[in-house]
Amino acid sequence: MDRRTRLRLGALVILALGLASALGIYLAADDAPASAALAEMRGSKPYVRQLERFGGKASVLFDQFNRWFAGLWEGRQLGITVAWITSVLAGGHLHRRTAFLRILVQRTAMQSTSMSNGPGKAPTQRKMRTGEPAGK
Repeated sequence: MDRRTRLRLGALVILALGLASALGIYLAADDAPASAALAEMRGSKPYVRQLERFGGKASVLFDQFNRWFAGLWEGRQLGITVAWITSVLAGGHLHRRTAFLRILVQRTAMQSTSMSNGPGKAPTQRKMRTGEPAGK
């Protein structure tokens, strides 16, 4: 089995295991909030007004961002988050390893070129004089 086949197989295994886990989490999770009263209180106008009064608009935006980010790790949303992370990891694995193989092939080609010129000698190129035909 060559490197590219192993590379693709590795990315496929990462993708399959991650998506299977994400599907299991999504199907097993309950989408009901842990505390409905707390969620209702945090979304109320008096809470937002009080938060803005003490911390300004930035505090309100940060609170909204914080609630959104915390929501990514609860319930069915966790399954979706795991699926996205799996997709990014599998794609990154495939891209990184492919780029690594390209660099490895280039270095191998450079080493074989320098070895054919002899040890310690750089590859030489024939300089063209002006007016000389390109075919010579």
